[in-house]
Amino acid sequence: MTLEPVQTSGSRVNGSMTGKMLLLTLLGGMFVLVGSCVAFANVKTNPTRAFSLLDGLAIPPSWQLAHTATSPSLIFYSWAARYYLVDAEPEQATEAARVLLTTAGWPVETGAWKDCTTNGPTGPMSCWLRADLGRNILMVSVWDRDRGLESDYGAGDNDFRVANPTRLVVRVLIHY
Repeated sequence: MTLEPVQTSGSRVNGSMTGKMLLLTLLGGMFVLVGSCVAFANVKTNPTRAFSLLDGLAIPPSWQLAHTATSPSLIFYSWAARYYLVDAEPEQATEAARVLLTTAGWPVETGAWKDCTTNGPTGPMSCWLRADLGRNILMVSVWDRDRGLESDYGAGDNDFRVANPTRLVVRVLIHY
């Protein structure tokens, strides 16, 4: 028994028309895929929204902006950060950061991310805060450097030097 194509009235089997439809469908799918990839890359590497979230924080006027840095990444979290020089003790700066985060609606985690540690028995102190809001993670790091000695701070390839650190360095960083 052999099968033969059946034609009904008003329709016909046309191989070239089917091939064109398949080609158009594939091209349309590729267009959508490429467009989605471009949109994803723009969201992942464009820090505009991250900086608008950072700008929404009520940074104390006494905190002096020292640097702004970004690290866009397609694979890992991208981040944007602002570094401030602050005249305060680490615990005071950390409490001020906690207040500005909670006032802006960022729920601050308790536990390990709220710890302050001393580097050595009499060394400088570092403190951290972390807050998650949706898919964004905001971290505040407070670094008390060896005051009067040269020090560096930063993240990744963004290293900065302070020749005579008489103030704390506070980094407000958002992963986006």
